[in-house]
Amino acid sequence: MGLIPEWYDQNVTMGIMMGPCTSPNETYFGAVYNAENWKFLEDNEIWVLAGGPDWAAKKAIIDSEGSESLKETVVSMGALPNNSVQACAAYAQTSLSKRFGKYNPNWFEEKNPKSFLMDYGLVQEMKIAMFVGLWDNTCPLPVAQQIYENLGGDNTVSHWIVAPTQGHVVWGFTASKWFMGNVEDALMTNADI
Repeated sequence: MGLIPEWYDQNVTMGIMMGPCTSPNETYFGAVYNAENWKFLEDNEIWVLAGGPDWAAKKAIIDSEGSESLKETVVSMGALPNNSVQACAAYAQTSLSKRFGKYNPNWFEEKNPKSFLMDYGLVQEMKIAMFVGLWDNTCPLPVAQQIYENLGGDNTVSHWIVAPTQGHVVWGFTASKWFMGNVEDALMTNADI
């Protein structure tokens, strides 16, 4: 959206974000994302975490020679297999920058690195409905509020819906009438009917 706002304005009337973890908290990446770990992965030709070709052999290398933070990350990613190292780096940069961002290839060379800011507020016509879990520890409510503001606030986000009994996996209630009613309401916004 931040890179091609005109396309979104012309082709998409409503986007729905559920558990908006585009900028997750540092819990998952704060300890592991460093030059040493990423060099280790590159040197050992490990391009995918918790899956991919020859994962058993790659995991054995991590278990025997990797840092503690890398070992712990592999364990925590077991439930989310086949994550490319590149995708993890992009998520790490956004979480450490605490903002939407584009991948910065020079992250480890910079003194005070930041991901390249992507201004989602450039989208003018398209609207967004945000479904946020009140008990979300991946994207806590204050982080979701920051994302709301980064998206352009009321100018872009037409629906801010906090699910009072949900954590991060807010799509767990997608079969409920409450959720479907909110989605239907959101989809009618900005629609030519």
